Amino acid sequence: MVRSAMTRTDISQRHAIDATTSFHEVTKSSRIHEEKISIRVLRGPSFFVISRITRALVAILAMVVLHGSATVGGQPGFVAPRYVGGGLPGTPALVVSGGEVFLDVIVAEDGRVDSIRTLRTTPPFTNAVIKAVRGWRFRPATEVVASPTGQTPPMNRPVAGSVFVAAMFAPPSLNAPTLGEPPRDVLSASGETPTPTTAIPAAYPLRALGDGTVLVEVTIDGASVLTDAQVKVSSPAFDAAALTAARSWSFVAARRHGYGVTTHAYLLFAFRQPVIGH
Repeated sequence: MVRSAMTRTDISQRHAIDATTSFHEVTKSSRIHEEKISIRVLRGPSFFVISRITRALVAILAMVVLHGSATVGGQPGFVAPRYVGGGLPGTPALVVSGGEVFLDVIVAEDGRVDSIRTLRTTPPFTNAVIKAVRGWRFRPATEVVASPTGQTPPMNRPVAGSVFVAAMFAPPSLNAPTLGEPPRDVLSASGETPTPTTAIPAAYPLRALGDGTVLVEVTIDGASVLTDAQVKVSSPAFDAAALTAARSWSFVAARRHGYGVTTHAYLLFAFRQPVIGH
């Protein structure tokens, strides 16, 4: 009886071992099968088969990635206003000092200047700059706007937008004090206007002669990175110095509807033949 019981036990254990072995073999076989399928899917387009569910997941993932990219880059469908033309301010007569003027300019849907807020002032330069900027013309901002009823596709239409304008007037003396009022901040920029955090004046070029004024357009993306600088109104002897100064500026990006957006700022550098003081 004991021998018979031991035989049954041995048989049961052997069956259990066989079953376990079979299970591991099946599992191993399945893994190998999966690996073969994966290899076939990756290695050859002739074996590339994706189920409907997989295709749907891929499509959803692509939409998420595209949406995320649009959010990081700024508000989708918004293009900021851009300078087209207009005269530059001259240096007021008999002024023997330097000055800085910062403006927050609202550009209307038709591209004309609608309103101006003075952010930094230096009399008597401020009035001259405002008078000139009022005559500037812009390509208006555009924005993709959804239909109120939702029955028609979104439309790209002109909208009001903001630009930042700075005018930097160099003092006429290199190494002597000058008369006049220092620059004074009076207002903060609106959230839809890029705000400078570093504003560097341009140095008078060593080989230049006379006076000159340069207008530089800088582009600030939605992550507050200055991505481009180009001369819009040139004074050839001073262009390089103006671009060097403009590229050293830094800004906090403008925001629109809660998104960082790419916008433009216009930096005017007025150079005057320096007078050597004694």
